[in-house]
Amino acid sequence: MILVVSVRDAVAVQQPPVDAAIDRVARDARISPDAAAARLFQERFPQRPLPGTADAIRAALVQGETSADDVSALAAKRMETVRTTLKKAGLDGSRLTEAKQVESAEDGAPQVRLDFAEPESPRRRG
Repeated sequence: MILVVSVRDAVAVQQPPVDAAIDRVARDARISPDAAAARLFQERFPQRPLPGTADAIRAALVQGETSADDVSALAAKRMETVRTTLKKAGLDGSRLTEAKQVESAEDGAPQVRLDFAEPESPRRRG
């Protein structure tokens, strides 16, 4: 069993707060959500040029909010959930090991993988 937490997962976690911030600016300034996203981008990243599309602006805002700490926090939550589930099922959660920052072969994005360690087989004496 392998559980993976990627940067994409952290981005998905950050999307709702960014959307809420855009909605708040749009409501308060009485402007469109796209204009609000552009305003928010310019406030947060004053030295960077504004991306060309509304989707690119939103993606940059979300990416700007995502950090390695987000990935680690999500990994810790997932690890705890899996261990709790294993314990409830009467299984040994100590076999679950964590390998931090494993590089994905697909896209090179940092990931956290959770694997089960094989139990040591008893050795025969004799």
